[in-house]
Amino acid sequence: MATIRRRSDGYRVQNRKQGYSTITKTFSSITTARRWAAGVEVDMERPIHIEVSEAQRTTLLHLLTRYENEVIPLYKGSKSEKYRIQHSKNHLGHLRQSTSVHTKSPSTGISV
Repeated sequence: MATIRRRSDGYRVQNRKQGYSTITKTFSSITTARRWAAGVEVDMERPIHIEVSEAQRTTLLHLLTRYENEVIPLYKGSKSEKYRIQHSKNHLGHLRQSTSVHTKSPSTGISV
């Protein structure tokens, strides 16, 4: 269930549902806030809602290591691909998922 509160910086929507983490977002207009809240509720009902908290903790190093162990062995050019992955791990492995995920909700068409 979504709760919309008026704040000095706009309208804050807090969406809570059992089994999901609380989602909070601030909007400048009440109409956009209501549309977003309704869209998130619909997405939670369908199996398309994505939890981003785990993605925010995952580093690129973890993803590249998993790719190196699970996908690369399936291909012929694995030796050169391993070299490229190792180079990427050395230079980019510390990076994490951005905290702002920009996707369009299929139900409302609003960027989330």
